[in-house]
Amino acid sequence: MDYNEKTSLKDVDELLSWVVEGDIIEVPISESEEESNWAVFVGKGQVVHVDRINSQVSQSTLRMFCGNSSSSLGRVNNFDHLGGRICKRPLEIVKCAQKQVGKVTNVSPKDFVESCRFDEESGTSEVKGRNYMMT
Repeated sequence: MDYNEKTSLKDVDELLSWVVEGDIIEVPISESEEESNWAVFVGKGQVVHVDRINSQVSQSTLRMFCGNSSSSLGRVNNFDHLGGRICKRPLEIVKCAQKQVGKVTNVSPKDFVESCRFDEESGTSEVKGRNYMMT
């Protein structure tokens, strides 16, 4: 199994039945899937993400983040650009994301979730977080 390939897209209800705290959620925002919005799942149906309009870190429901429609699609993407970096434990990812809520940031949504997920200060490739693909 190639852990760098894209995970499959799921509708919001299926995604909600499968996602766990600390997972990284990717929601394609173009048909070509070249551009995506990113969030950290923090539990109880909630995600933390960077608002693309005002650059503020916000918490909202996963359903609202995915587009508030039963046909909206998203995926767990815990492997995108893993690159040998150390993943924080799921609760550390959640705490990092929630600590930022309400702040304005100058980083992209993807850079935000990566900063919450990865321990950038370590040089080893040990993986602590949940690493698997959704099929």
